[in-house]
Amino acid sequence: MKYFVRPSKAELIKTEEEISLIRQFMELIDERVKVLTKEKLKLNAIIDTKRAKLAKYKQDLKYLADKVMQTYGYLGLKRVTHFSKKSLTINLKYEYLAGIKYFFPYLASNDEQYPLSLTNFEIDDLADTTKVFLENIIDLSKYIEAEKRISHELSMIKRKLNTLKNIILPELKQSKNQIKKYLMEKERFNNVIKMELINRAR
Repeated sequence: MKYFVRPSKAELIKTEEEISLIRQFMELIDERVKVLTKEKLKLNAIIDTKRAKLAKYKQDLKYLADKVMQTYGYLGLKRVTHFSKKSLTINLKYEYLAGIKYFFPYLASNDEQYPLSLTNFEIDDLADTTKVFLENIIDLSKYIEAEKRISHELSMIKRKLNTLKNIILPELKQSKNQIKKYLMEKERFNNVIKMELINRAR
């Protein structure tokens, strides 16, 4: 998009002001990019740590599930799954991170007792580990969702910054140079006319 400008001193001042404002705005956007990038790096570090922790719980869960399966069979596993579903509820909450609103799931406990009259520790351990595993998945998803929102925001801001830097600002600079060139030519022409009039008057 090319800017049409009237070649006048007022338009030159206006164009210079626009260039100055855009530069200031770009500096603010740059600061915003730095803040969001810093938050993104923090979140990535947290996500890596939580993924490693989740992998550990997954191994424990597989070990306990295999143990229960060997000892109590499929029905034992099914009872644990039934307990896990009944005792936990997944809801949505929202938070603000670096000024960005994002929604994330959270796990709420229904505070029910085990619907099983269990006397063995293997099934109890499996039930507890299943609950902890689900809680860790939900916890991890919160940070992944926040990281996605920040990445999306960064992508949008960078596109705006590129548009300002590579399209709008160069066009305004070009307009400014054209006005200056025109005004200089006009002044030179006026000076020539003045000199001719002076010479004639002599």
